[in-house]
Amino acid sequence: MNVHTPTALLSPDEIGALEHAILDAHIGSDLPRLADGYRKGGNHAFASGEIDAGCFLFTQAYVYALKAGLPDFAEELRAVLMHHGREA
Repeated sequence: MNVHTPTALLSPDEIGALEHAILDAHIGSDLPRLADGYRKGGNHAFASGEIDAGCFLFTQAYVYALKAGLPDFAEELRAVLMHHGREA
């Protein structure tokens, strides 16, 4: 099983759009969008070589996926965290 393959780096415009999408999701309490937004941010951090930041963002995504009742998505996020030694 391929645990995690980071996506390509986001452009500055894409990062700005992602930040706005996350803020909008917080305002609207849209848990699935929050989980996806934090995952996208984590993937960008991983692709940048920022493992700690990626794990932090994946942890946020994991929490929102659990709160949203998305067990399959949460398990994918947890597998990445386990791969990086952040979840037992």
